[in-house]
Amino acid sequence: MNAPLIIVGAGHAGGRAALTLRDQGYAGRLILIGAEPHVPYERPPLSKGVLRGSVDLAGCSLCADTRLTELGIEHLTDNPVKSLDPQGHRLQLADGDELPYSRLLLATGGRARCLAQIPRHLSNVFYLRTHDEALALRGALIHGSRLVIIGAGFIGLEVAATARALGCQVTLLEAGPRLAGRVLPEEVSRALLDLHRQHGVDVQLNVVLEGVQGNERAESVLLVDGRSVLCDAVVVGVGMQPNIELAVAAGLAVGQGIRVDDRLRTSAPDIFAAGDVCEYRLHPEGVYQRQETWRNAEAQGRHSALNMLGYDLPFQ
Repeated sequence: MNAPLIIVGAGHAGGRAALTLRDQGYAGRLILIGAEPHVPYERPPLSKGVLRGSVDLAGCSLCADTRLTELGIEHLTDNPVKSLDPQGHRLQLADGDELPYSRLLLATGGRARCLAQIPRHLSNVFYLRTHDEALALRGALIHGSRLVIIGAGFIGLEVAATARALGCQVTLLEAGPRLAGRVLPEEVSRALLDLHRQHGVDVQLNVVLEGVQGNERAESVLLVDGRSVLCDAVVVGVGMQPNIELAVAAGLAVGQGIRVDDRLRTSAPDIFAAGDVCEYRLHPEGVYQRQETWRNAEAQGRHSALNMLGYDLPFQ
């Protein structure tokens, strides 16, 4: 019997790949391994509709709860992959079981980047990467509460807008000289700054964090210049750390993500990568890059599935 196709990572890219494989007529054994106890879902609604309470999990899921079972997709959520043997075409799971594969997709995504100055164990410090984290944060966005957001990227800006709409007092702290400076041109950053301030967000730029005051809860955020900002909750939104550890341990080529060629193939035979963790070049002489976007997860999820089936199509 042929070894199954396996997808490690059940986020947007991994989920789209699994659904595409079935859409394309693949009828063999298909295993989708994820870290969350949910069907694959899209992340953009987390900082908007989910926080507002207007979108539930079903509203951002790629398919209905029963769809994976109906399609014969084995969805493993409580037995993560511990190691990968590219030469032997095998995965080892946390419980010691081994799974052979014929072709493998690594769509391991990433995790929220932490700040050493902000202890993660504090009960009112929040990160926003998963649906469960969005629900936890939603419970803290009480009308009139004081929310401090650290980081003015897309997550920080969207949470700020949502929190203001819910009646929170919002302070947005950014280390750089402008909003979303890594991804937006200066004129757009200026427009966003004006817009957020018009809606009552206290935006502070060029800020250097010292830490937080409080033992079990953050009571205030401390700045290097001696100022402090009182808070009822803190959101840290300073980017994503790609989950490349499995690939590194297996000897795959990596940079800031898992490196692939124009077919989304990694440096090991029969292993592909897609989504936030995937690092690729737009043209042969270009620099490697990752794209943490809905569009990229959707496109690479579909494309990697086609090439796992042997279509051999360049990703553009």
